[in-house]
Amino acid sequence: MTGGPDGIADGSDFRVLGPLRVLRAGADLPLGGEKPRTVLALMLLRRNRTVPVSTFAEEVWGRGARDIQANLQVLISNLRHMLGPSGGDPRGHIQTSPAGYSLSVPDEKFDLARFRSLGAAGNAARAAQRPAEAARAYAAALREWGGERGLEDLDGVPFADAFAQTLEHEWLSVLQARIEADMTCRRHDEMLGELYALAHRYPLNDVFCGQLVTALVGSGRSVDAADVYHGFRERYQSEMGANVPESLRRLWTAVSREVAVPDHYGSPTVTSRADRTVVDDALAGLRGELVHGRGIRTEVSGRLTIGRIGCDLVLPDARISKSHAVITPTPDGFVISDLGSTNGTFVNAIQVVVPQVLDHLDRIRLGGTELVFRRLSD
Repeated sequence: MTGGPDGIADGSDFRVLGPLRVLRAGADLPLGGEKPRTVLALMLLRRNRTVPVSTFAEEVWGRGARDIQANLQVLISNLRHMLGPSGGDPRGHIQTSPAGYSLSVPDEKFDLARFRSLGAAGNAARAAQRPAEAARAYAAALREWGGERGLEDLDGVPFADAFAQTLEHEWLSVLQARIEADMTCRRHDEMLGELYALAHRYPLNDVFCGQLVTALVGSGRSVDAADVYHGFRERYQSEMGANVPESLRRLWTAVSREVAVPDHYGSPTVTSRADRTVVDDALAGLRGELVHGRGIRTEVSGRLTIGRIGCDLVLPDARISKSHAVITPTPDGFVISDLGSTNGTFVNAIQVVVPQVLDHLDRIRLGGTELVFRRLSD
């Protein structure tokens, strides 16, 4: 996740896709220590909206913090001085109101807004069946990144960690869409090195596996494609306790039979009504969510991997394994399985030894992190 344009010369350019940075004429402005950086990041993620003092108290100083008004005023004053080219804040980046403080930043001077705008442009070109244009837009979006995760210098700050988790999903979606667009343009050979690296980094990601298989077949390397698919299938069945996703299995069926092999592979799509089975119908209405931290909610509507690195739900807890647990929809409901973690997975203080069906309001503990499962549908 690297890249990004030079700072905007006629004003401040704000960046959160990597470490928090403010650039002017390509040079970093000094942001100070963790407290001022956290205050700035909080306003930046809620730019152009008023952030109440109570929100600063909870997110910056911690729940239950009191009498922070004087400290906050000093931090805001210092940020105003930093953002002004010669003292003060003549451009009016930070506004004060009886309700709190707000930071005014236009879309063109915020890397997150540019990333999302370029991603939307790629989606529009993709929908219009202009894959080369889509690939260029997606690539430009990815170049906005300047680090490995969002707000990476504020690791351990709850709202920053939640933001980083959300942005990793967005980054993966744009990256997968860019690869799909490039392969639609039949650039299979060019994609192999990148796809091998991604398949290694995300060993249980079926989309990267499917894209690598497709690129290998498109490059005339069917034997290597078979090795990749079968290796993924064995690993997936062993660690997830489930068969590979249907879209990947169908791709391999087409490859092995040498009929109607697609030139690209994207994210799994909903099967047509004619292709659905009784099991599909039983799973279709399953919805739940995990609640953790300070009310952070993660929707569960399909298979969800949980771990410290490269999973659907990433939890920054040193006692959680890289791939710790998985929640899988079944006709009986959502089932949680441990993936051979070092410290175990516990439901209601009982260790999960075999896959276990989750009930409404079950308490799940992984390492030092507790999550509450809520069933949203039957």
